[in-house]
Amino acid sequence: MKTQKIQAAGAVLWREADEDLIEIALVHRPKYMDWSLPKGKLNRGESHIAAAYREVLEETGYKSKFGPFLGTVNYKTDEVAKEVQYWSAKAYKLPETDPSADEVDELRWISSVEAKNLLTNESDKEIVDKFLEIGAQTQTLILLRHAKALSRDEWQKDDEDRPLDQTGQIQAKNLPQYFLPFMLDQICSSDAMRCAETVLPLSQAIGRSITYVSDLSEYAFYKNKSAAFEYVKELIESEGAHLVCSHNPILPKMAEKLIGKKSFKSLKTELAPGDAIVLHFRDGDVVALDWINAPSNLAI
Repeated sequence: MKTQKIQAAGAVLWREADEDLIEIALVHRPKYMDWSLPKGKLNRGESHIAAAYREVLEETGYKSKFGPFLGTVNYKTDEVAKEVQYWSAKAYKLPETDPSADEVDELRWISSVEAKNLLTNESDKEIVDKFLEIGAQTQTLILLRHAKALSRDEWQKDDEDRPLDQTGQIQAKNLPQYFLPFMLDQICSSDAMRCAETVLPLSQAIGRSITYVSDLSEYAFYKNKSAAFEYVKELIESEGAHLVCSHNPILPKMAEKLIGKKSFKSLKTELAPGDAIVLHFRDGDVVALDWINAPSNLAI
């Protein structure tokens, strides 16, 4: 019988020491007597990115703002297979809690060169290399398709008023754990009911109101295909982290235009209900692209 891999997640936690120096946080784990990036196992029903955010807080005492996905590493600990997913994460506040004394007995902020020399595991060094390849300062735009709605055949009224079905309602309640780590500055949504219901739990979770934009609706898109794109371009110019909830085929076409001639293997041509494309920009150019699948664990 094949043993299932232990799932874990973590981050390259970084800060600006000055304008020209980025420091990375490493933790010393007495149980393993090693220097590591902050990481840990997923709790039951927890998404990888939510676990990474929680583990960073528990092991370093720092809250953080997540950026690009940095990759997945596989290795064995005591002959047990382990898979760890990593993100870039900026430390944006002074420590509010002390690191977990049971798991971490020392935290060091050091340069990337020093970090690669000090890290015990080669896989952690590879993740730091990926962090350096993408770079530290990025801006995030999340393009989220609404959660699963009633089918058009099941709904006899105006399509703009078509609500989420039961699966979609559960998806919407699970979505906040995927997006809270990005520390969103704004949530924008098509004014269609299925989009509004999708982002409502997220809005309540982060305490930010929803900006409803008619140009992000399917109806408006078929009348003027450039309006939604122009709106999102203005969001990018305003900086910050933004989430836009809209429809197929608006979002994939928008992503293609934003990416331009760059090639990202992970870009799909269609979003399933609850899927999201996460674009990371620097100076208006896309430098990384991530894909977040709709929640598969439907337990509330």
